[in-house]
Amino acid sequence: MRIDGTVVVPVDRACAAAAAVRLAVAEAALRRRPLDLLAAYRPEPDEVRRAAGCVPRAAARRWLAETAGGVRKSHPHVTVRTELVAGEPGGALIDRSHGAALVVAGAGGTAGIGERVAAHADAPVLVARTARRPGGPVVLGVDGWLLAPEAAAFAFEEATMRGVPLVGVYVWPVVADVALSGVDPFDYDIVTARDEAYRVLAEALAGWSVKYPDVPVEHRTVLAAHAGEQLIQATADASMLVLGARSHIGAGELILGSVTRFALQLGRCPVAVLRPQRRLA
Repeated sequence: MRIDGTVVVPVDRACAAAAAVRLAVAEAALRRRPLDLLAAYRPEPDEVRRAAGCVPRAAARRWLAETAGGVRKSHPHVTVRTELVAGEPGGALIDRSHGAALVVAGAGGTAGIGERVAAHADAPVLVARTARRPGGPVVLGVDGWLLAPEAAAFAFEEATMRGVPLVGVYVWPVVADVALSGVDPFDYDIVTARDEAYRVLAEALAGWSVKYPDVPVEHRTVLAAHAGEQLIQATADASMLVLGARSHIGAGELILGSVTRFALQLGRCPVAVLRPQRRLA
């Protein structure tokens, strides 16, 4: 396994000025990590290449050179490396995620593979839907007592690096974690239930606040049926949304849950997805 702690981002013909590359450069600079630009090409028979009038590998190499040149000019202190691989971008990113500190993927075009990569990658995956808002808080989606430790650690570390607050958001549909709260779901007082939701959120974040005492933390509980919509609303001014994702089998392969997919498709800020039991670089 290649352990190098780099920030990895795919490059295609539109990537020289794309949100994914811009975000990856900013993240590499913030972390003081090398930036790996990855271009994948599809090997084709000679007759197909001649008929198309282009050479895919040569084109990918050109995109790499152009993008790397632009990044080195704008960010001379960031170490930039390029890698040309045969295959398709999603598989190449998943393979390259082993040992990476962060994988950045785009939300549209050729680089619009964030959902698949987030479901399979061994590193945190940051999907660049829009530009990062400097100074905005880091929003952590909290799934009650099931708060993923990888997501919490990543979110608090991001808030620490940026010097911004962390907002923990817990969306509860009716009663917060009935099994733990002791509230009767068929006979309860809404004020009591709301207090229980706040308690569940506060307890989920308490240990992390002790570990990261310099990070201001806001607790936000929302009564709503659709967690994804509420998370999107909570990120209007955020620099990043962080979610812990549990992949499951669907249509024969790993897919993400509905809330994570909703956030990746409609998020108002970059969305970081961390799968359970993954190493944080």
